[in-house]
Parts: sequence; structure tokens; C-alpha cells
Amino acid sequence: MSPRKEVGLTKNGYLNKAPFHSESDGLFSGKTFKRRWFSLKEISNDGSYVLEYRKDDNPNSTAKGSIYLDACTEITRGVRGKMHGFEIRIQDKIYSLVADTQSEMESWLSVLCKVTGVDMTTGKSKSASSGGWFSGKNRVLKSTNFRESLKQSKHPELMEFARETDQVNAKRRQEGRNKIFSLSFLSPNINGAGDEVKEVDIPHERFGKRFLVQCDDLKFRLSRSFDSVSSVNIEPFFITLALFDVKENKKISEDFHCDVNDSVVSEMLPSPENISNGVGEYEHHFSFPKKAIFSVTFPHPDVYLVLRIEKVLQGGITSCTEPYMKSGDALKKGAAKAYRSAEIACQTLWRYRMPFALATRPLFKNNQGDLDDEKEWSPIYKQDSGKLSDDELLKLVEDMAGKEKFKQQIIPATIKMNVTSLPNDLA
Repeated sequence: MSPRKEVGLTKNGYLNKAPFHSESDGLFSGKTFKRRWFSLKEISNDGSYVLEYRKDDNPNSTAKGSIYLDACTEITRGVRGKMHGFEIRIQDKIYSLVADTQSEMESWLSVLCKVTGVDMTTGKSKSASSGGWFSGKNRVLKSTNFRESLKQSKHPELMEFARETDQVNAKRRQEGRNKIFSLSFLSPNINGAGDEVKEVDIPHERFGKRFLVQCDDLKFRLSRSFDSVSSVNIEPFFITLALFDVKENKKISEDFHCDVNDSVVSEMLPSPENISNGVGEYEHHFSFPKKAIFSVTFPHPDVYLVLRIEKVLQGGITSCTEPYMKSGDALKKGAAKAYRSAEIACQTLWRYRMPFALATRPLFKNNQGDLDDEKEWSPIYKQDSGKLSDDELLKLVEDMAGKEKFKQQIIPATIKMNVTSLPNDLA
């Protein structure tokens, strides 16, 4: 039994309206929805209502149209492609409306059901309840198989025909089929299957020319003396090694960081509370590495080993390198002052690094990868503060390798570093 119509209800608000259509009409485009101001009014005391719509909310404007709700037979949720849509069915016409929000749609549905007396027994949209866009005559029923589709038939011959058809189809599916496990090459029923199995080589990494670099010592002319050690650097330095290919204009290895500082110099830096490199007999080996293995796939004479030197952040590069380039009595006088400044920096700014100097060394004699033992390290040049990236460093290495004299300040120092070739079969 449908609920009674209520009287005296009104409602106003914006809704998006599609062109009115019937079930037999084709689908309409979403672009045809137009925003209109809808007003629900009671036109008689017997509960007759009309839904008028205008272009805007001006009550004095002329109504664009009216929907008389006396003949409403059904109100359903859902408009294809719209989230907050509902439809009103009046005789053979369908009126599709879309609200702005979910709450607005529920409010309109509640009022419309009260004024029309329509009982919405389900909250499902028409597309979900009927399995398609239209319901009624055009609804398509889905069946699981041929026999199921004939269950409602009253003709016994049709049921027998369906049963025979299913049996024939099942028999035909078994014809010409092979047993899955009989096709396996591990099956003993297949003669000679084991002879076809071949051992496959385990993939292994292919290395080029490999060599060992061992960093032994780095000593600057500016130094200080201790009781146990004759002469050491006045501050700790941090060395980074990498390979650069000047011919291909690119860096061809990762950075290797090594530590060649004397123990008395390392004590200028605060010791970390937690040692992340393990403990035991290998603790010193992992904490202060001095050896690294490099590999070059295509060796040639334009491959260079580049050594970069950094120090604890202290100031500008020019002011930090100036004491190292003095000589005679000025060198001795400046050593004590430079040591005090470095000691303060190591206690306060020990976490931060700054570029200091660099040097290069060619590696190979030829394209066969023979190491050039006769080549020495270049002088240690002062690092240019404006050329710190890898691309700018490549240009510096190319200039240093050129025949013309490289115009850059030299910091007096000696490098002790051994480069040794390794066999190709080294694991």
C-alpha cells in the first residue's frame, strides 16, 4: 500500500536537468544537462503539486517549464554518468535530474515521495536493480547455460534436447586431449629426455682491466713535530679517489674515500660514540680504509686517476691554502698559528668538509691496459672554489694533461701511492 500524499510542502533549489525522453529514445550526452532553478508548489487543496523550473532563482522570471506530479508512477535513483542523480517517471516520459550533493539528492527524493505518494522500497539505482540503463521490456536476462535457460519451459522435448547437447559437448572436449604430466621432460616414459638436458654456465660478472690502489701517505711541507713522530701534518685531510675518462669526457668510477692521517692527527677530531663499521680485529681496517680495487672495461692512455683533498671547514680556500705555500722562516712562524686555527675548527666544525687541493695521474700506456709505472703524480694544485662539479673537474683534468703549462697555484707536498695490476681471474 502506497503512503498517503502530504499537503503543504514546498522546496526550492538548483538541479541539473536533461532533456525529457522515453524508454525507447537513445542515450543522451552528458553535455545536454542544464542547470535550472526548481520550485515545488501545491496548486490545489487536494494535494496536486507542480515542479516548475526557471533559468535562475528570480521569482519574477518566466518559468521555462512545469512537471505535473499527479501522474507520477515511479521515482528511482541513478542517472548514468552522474553521482547524485534521480529520475521521475510520468506516464511514458522520463525526467532525469541531478543534484549537486548527496544530501541535496536525498532531500529532493524525500519531498517528492511525500507529495506523490510513491514508495521507494529499494535504495538501488535503476542501473543496478535492472542490470541495464532501461528497465521493463528492454531488460536482458542473463542465464548460466543452455539447460538453465530452458528450466522455465513447459516443453519436455526442449529439456531433453538441452541434456543431450550438454553430453555431446562434454564428450567432444575430451577428444584429442593429452595428459599434462605425460608431456613433462622429467617423465620416465619419454625415452632420451635426460640426454637433452644440458648444463648451463652460471652467469658471472665480467671485469675489464683491474688494478689495486694503495694509499700510503700524504705529507705537506707545512707540518709540526711530536716526540713520538718526527713530522706530521698540522690538521687532518680526507682523500677521495676516482677515475675520469678525458677522451669520453665522463667519470667512469665511484668515489673511494681513504684515510692516511697519522694517529696523533686523527685525535684532533672527536671520536664518534657509536662505531658503525663493526668491532674486533677488522675494526681499524674498515674505519680507516687505504686500499681499493678499480676496474676499467676499455683502457686507454686518456684515463686518469684523480685525487681530491678535503679538510675540515674553516673559511675560504684562498685563506686556508696561503700558509701552505710559504717558505723559510715565514713557514715556521705560520705553522703554529695555522695549527691553533685548525684545532678550533676540528672541535666545532668537524662534521663539515671543504675542498682544498687536487692532483692527477695517468694510468695506462696503451689500449691493452698496461699500467704506466713511469708516470708520476702531478703537483698538488690548489682547488678552484668556482670549479667543484664533476663536469668542471673534467675540464681541469684535461687542462692539466695538456702540453701547455697549467696556470694554477701549487701546494708543496708529497704523495705516496702504489698502483698494482691484478690478474683477470681474481675472484
